[in-house]
Formats: sequence, structure tokens, C-alpha cells
Amino acid sequence: MKTRYLGVLAGLAVLASTRLGHAQIPDPCALLTPAEMQPVFPGTKPGRIDRALEKNDILRCEWIYNSGRVVLIAGADGDEDLPVDDAKTFMMSFVDPRRPDAEHRVRFETLPGVGDKAVAVLERGDAGKGITQDGVVLVVRRGKRQVALLAVPPGNLTRLERADALRLLSDLGKVIAKRLG
Repeated sequence: MKTRYLGVLAGLAVLASTRLGHAQIPDPCALLTPAEMQPVFPGTKPGRIDRALEKNDILRCEWIYNSGRVVLIAGADGDEDLPVDDAKTFMMSFVDPRRPDAEHRVRFETLPGVGDKAVAVLERGDAGKGITQDGVVLVVRRGKRQVALLAVPPGNLTRLERADALRLLSDLGKVIAKRLG
């Protein structure tokens, strides 16, 4: 099941890259350290760079933690790229595609003070609402650079009070934004 969703994430990364140019891509593994990820994803091991999509101007970093994986995707972004658009694309990794109403149940949270713009998605799995499993998406933009962090499953993050979980994601986003500069 986890492998299927990682495959979906990889496919979505290719789809999200259709507007990408040929600018320098930031190393996604240099944007967060395991120590910075520990409060959100306990047991995080050092990230591994994935260059499989580099010819499509996409680099990924994958971190393994106690209950899953976190993937940070960086690409050569265009001026028209918006965090909410990427968040909507990646949200599809945990929304039932057979339920057209499911997308409308997902909450997109703007994170003030994180880069130029940042959006988080944090949802608990709920088959009745068309949310197939717990999922987290964090998209951060600073200048012309934009990256997306995905965690499916996101460990205990969706079990926290929503405000606390969003604060943790905001803290990660601030670190990412600082290094995107």
C-alpha cells in the first residue's frame, strides 16, 4: 500500500513539472536536517537524494522516519507557479479519485511568515469523506524557488491538535524558506 502511494507521488511530481524551465534546482536534501525534522517526524534518518527525475528538472530527497517516509521535491519553477496549485496536485495522493466531492473537503492552510507564500494540507484519513489515508503536504515558495514536502503516512502529525500540527509544519517551512534564499 505504501509503495503504491509513493508511486503516485512520483507520478504527481512528473505531472507538476510540466511548466518547469531549466534553472538551477536546489538540492532538496540540503533544505532540512534530520535534527530539524525530529520534532515533526521522530526517528528521521539522513535524507537520500533521488535523481531519477533529474532529466525532467526534478530532484527529490527521501527521509525515512519511525512510521513512514517524507519526500521533499524541488524543481526549476516558473514565475506562475503557486504553492496552492502544487498543494492541490500532491493532495491527490490521499484523496479517492472516484469521489469528486473529496477534493472539496481538503483544507488548504496559508502559513503566514513562511517564505513569500506557503500552503499546508493536513488531513486525517476518513473513508466517508473520500480521504483514503492520513496525509500532509507543505509547499513553500521564496523568490522564484518552490518546493513541496509530502508525508504519506505522516506519522502522528494528524493526531495532534490541528493548530499544533500546523505550527510544526510552519517551523519546518521557515527553515526551508531560509535555505531557499
